Amino acid sequence: MSVQVCVLVAIVLLIDRLIRRWCWPQLRAALWYLPMVKLVITPALSSPVSLARLASADSTANGGVSMVNQAVLYGLFAIWLTGAVASSLWMFRRYRYLNRMIKRPSVAHPAWLGDVIDDAADRLRLTRRPQIVVWDDQVGPSVYGCIRPVVILPAGLMTPSNRETLEHVLLHELAHIKRFDTMLSVACQLLQIVYWFHPLVWLTRRQLTTLREVCCDDAVVRALKGRSSEYRRTLLNFARTVLAPSTPSLGLITPHGQLIARLEALANPVRSSLPLRYGVTVLMFGLLSAVALPLAPPRRDGTQPGTLPKYPGCLQLRYTVIGMMADMDRQDLLADGS
Repeated sequence: MSVQVCVLVAIVLLIDRLIRRWCWPQLRAALWYLPMVKLVITPALSSPVSLARLASADSTANGGVSMVNQAVLYGLFAIWLTGAVASSLWMFRRYRYLNRMIKRPSVAHPAWLGDVIDDAADRLRLTRRPQIVVWDDQVGPSVYGCIRPVVILPAGLMTPSNRETLEHVLLHELAHIKRFDTMLSVACQLLQIVYWFHPLVWLTRRQLTTLREVCCDDAVVRALKGRSSEYRRTLLNFARTVLAPSTPSLGLITPHGQLIARLEALANPVRSSLPLRYGVTVLMFGLLSAVALPLAPPRRDGTQPGTLPKYPGCLQLRYTVIGMMADMDRQDLLADGS
C-alpha cells in the first residue's frame, strides 16, 4: 500500500503541476482525493486498463511475509500502535476543547446579523441555516462539527462598519458547509492517524486543506457576482491583523503558504460554467480512478493478484514440512523392512 500510494501521489502531483495554471480548483481537489481513496481499498486490486500493466516485474500476493521474523513484526506493530494512539489522543483533545468552547454562552450579537446570514445563505442556495456562535476571544472565523456544523465568528466583526467583511466571512464559512468540507476533513484526518508514518499522506492532506479553502474562495466570488477585488481586500485585511487562527479547524485565515495560494487563485481566476466544471471533474476523476487506483500488476500466469495459487505462503511451507516428514517416515519403513 505504501509503495502504491507513492506512485499515485507522484502521478497526481505531476498532473496537478501541468494543469494548475488553467484549471479550476474543484478538479485539482478531486485529483488529490484519489490518494485518500486509495488508502481505503485493497492494494491487491487490479484492472485491465491499469497503469500497472506497464510494469514488467512479476508480483506475488504472498511475498515472503511468513519468512519475516515475528519479533520484527511485533516491534513494527508496537511502533505503529504508539503513533496511532498518540495521534488519536491529540485529535480527541483538540475536538474536546472545541466542543467545550462551543457550549459556552455566546456573546450577544446585533439584530441585523440574522439578515446577513439569510442573505449569505440565499446567495449560496443553502437551505439549512447553521447555528452561529460569537466568541470574544482572539480567534479567527471557522466551522466546527460534521452532522450539525456551527459557524464560529469573532466578536470584533459585530459592528456596522464591518458588515461587508462579515458578509464575506459568512459566505466563506457557509461554502464549507455546503461542500461538506468538515466531514471530508475529519475523514482525511482519520486516515492520517492510521497512516501517520507515511509522509506523502501528510502532504496529500495539506494539499487538500489548501484546495478546500481555494474552492470556497471561488464559491464566494461566484456568489458575489465577480466582485473578487472586494473579497481579496477582505482577505488581505484579515492577514494583516491575524497571522494564524487559534482554532485548529477550518477558518478564513490560514497559514502563509495557503494564504499565498488563495490570493494567487483570486488574482488569476479560471472562468467557466459550473456544468462544464462538474462534467470534466467527474470524467477526469473516473478516468484516473480506473487507471491509477488499481495498481496491482497482473500475474504472468494470468491469475489476478489476491487469488490463491496451489500452495501459497505459509501453506507452501506447511506442506513442504509435511512432505519431508512423510519422506522420513517412508525411509524409516523401508529401512525396517530391509
